[in-house]
Amino acid sequence: MNIPNYLNQNKLRILQQPDQALNKWSSTYNKHAADLLVQPLYQKFPSHVLNRKDVIQLFREGDFALAATAAMMWGAISAGKGHFAGFLSTGRERLAEITVHLKSLIEDGKSAEAFLFMQNEGKIKGVRYPYFTKLFFFIAASSGKKIDPVPLIFDKWTKNAYYALLTQSCSSEVTKYFSGTKKTTSDLQRNGVSARSGRALVDSYISYINDMTVWSKQLGVEPQKLEEFVFGTSRKIDQSATNPRNELIAIILQSYEKPPV
Repeated sequence: MNIPNYLNQNKLRILQQPDQALNKWSSTYNKHAADLLVQPLYQKFPSHVLNRKDVIQLFREGDFALAATAAMMWGAISAGKGHFAGFLSTGRERLAEITVHLKSLIEDGKSAEAFLFMQNEGKIKGVRYPYFTKLFFFIAASSGKKIDPVPLIFDKWTKNAYYALLTQSCSSEVTKYFSGTKKTTSDLQRNGVSARSGRALVDSYISYINDMTVWSKQLGVEPQKLEEFVFGTSRKIDQSATNPRNELIAIILQSYEKPPV
């Protein structure tokens, strides 16, 4: 798999990027502040800011239901649409059971099995793969075991990134994992590219983490640093053309005019 031109051209930016910093969590979580899984986070983080290292530490401390809740809030799961309420309705005991089972699968390098588990018997109300892959990432990052490839987060922005990068490395793979629907800039910003469903979705995730691992090694960075870079910056903060979110959308739009290789 050839390394995409975009990554080669931005190697210095990737190497020099600062650690990811997020804004305060949404005030829409306030209505859940008394929940027994949310209240400790309001107490532990009075600034209402969670960073990756904070969530990793919570997983290391072993209260997996609390850590999973933090991962959802860190990832800005929607409270307004009821997704967070659905997650919380699962209950502490069941959330802990699910997360412990995920930990066993992830540490054994069974990311595909973990993905399928979360789509079936481990399914959590309101939580789809953009959020349960966050659990995969934090479980791996907090583990003392070496896990290769590292299970990374697969959300709207990293899906866009993977689509764009595939067009530069192995464009024939794009149609295996993504629908052929052409989208506008606003569609890509709002919903991202459309991944195929069923087994193709699982395969696209595994292909994504495998490719990101290979590319990160070629660049000399950790896979999560490469993921952070292609994830980009919120457009509320940076609407410039050099925001990776916008650069990668531009590559997607350009790819619509080129036949697959």
